[in-house]
Amino acid sequence: MDTKQGRSYCKVKGKMVGRGLFSKKIMLYNEDLSQVLDVALIENKAFQFKVPAYELKIYQLMYKCTEDDPFAILLPFVGGEGDVEVYVGPKVVTRGTPSNEALQDFLLARSNFQDDLLLSGISSEERKASFKDFLKEQIQQNRMNIVSGYILKSFRNRFDDDEYAYLSQQIDERF
Repeated sequence: MDTKQGRSYCKVKGKMVGRGLFSKKIMLYNEDLSQVLDVALIENKAFQFKVPAYELKIYQLMYKCTEDDPFAILLPFVGGEGDVEVYVGPKVVTRGTPSNEALQDFLLARSNFQDDLLLSGISSEERKASFKDFLKEQIQQNRMNIVSGYILKSFRNRFDDDEYAYLSQQIDERF
């Protein structure tokens, strides 16, 4: 938030940098409510949203490559901490705030970890266990920021109830 200008919102500025991105709109999505909050037109490969500055929250950008594409691409970012820049292409990049830097670090680490797992030659069960350990480490590393809550919620199905309860207790109660 730009307190000098007294804004009650943060800007989310995006740029489409990939090929095959033909849609002319992108949506701001609240996963908690399962609701589209806003729709922006993509003009000159750019778009912009405003999100409230008073609440640190994970939002998703929802993009369909074409209007009739049945599969939306969901791109997470953290709103409410300051202005955010998003680059949508072969890899999605979010930056501009400490929380978005932490989210970006997690997303890249997850992508690299999953790529390495696929090439590792280990069994499916070993991959699942290894990925669960990776998620636990990431939750611990991010326990003092909103990314820990995002990981725990997004990958809830990877943990049994006891693991989930234990991990929930390890993160900052705000998240």
